Amino acid sequence: MPWSDTVGKTDAIVGLAEKGQQGLLAYRFRTHGDLVRYAKENGPATNFDLQRWKLSGLPITTGIAGVFQTLQALQWEVEEVIYQDNNHAVFTCSSKAKSEQAHFIFEDQPRTVRFKALNAAAREAAANEAKSERPKVSKTTDRSAVQKDFMKRIAASSTTQMQPASPRAQPLKQKADGPTGETPAGKDSKK
Repeated sequence: MPWSDTVGKTDAIVGLAEKGQQGLLAYRFRTHGDLVRYAKENGPATNFDLQRWKLSGLPITTGIAGVFQTLQALQWEVEEVIYQDNNHAVFTCSSKAKSEQAHFIFEDQPRTVRFKALNAAAREAAANEAKSERPKVSKTTDRSAVQKDFMKRIAASSTTQMQPASPRAQPLKQKADGPTGETPAGKDSKK
């Protein structure tokens, strides 16, 4: 929340923080609830609780009006487009639509539009969306119980331990009782 000289002493404000390179100061609060209470009591700007998002992938030639129309087409409730440059646009909204990637064609080239949450309210909304979209998986199913029962029955019925056959395993060598006739001839001694 931007700093002003007219603020009285309060326990909700923890301190000041410098914002950006211009040396702007802002109040720091312990919790978001403290910020909301302070804003309602003292009547500063009303957009402190809006979600702030960054939109990447739109060309600069779309302009701020084009960004606004694009976001409305994607079901976003846009309050204000704050900034746009060559790489991205920053906007605020009261509630978000799905932040999935959008695709469009610009100058015969496919492009992707991406969204990134910039403040706590936007990150919380994105997290809630991700939680609601996760599939519900039950921990144990009937199929897994049947498989476990089957494996228990097999383990109980097998009494001997068998070693797996290996095509590369060589049979164990056995010592011969006598000469086999395959003994190599020794060297002849010179007389």
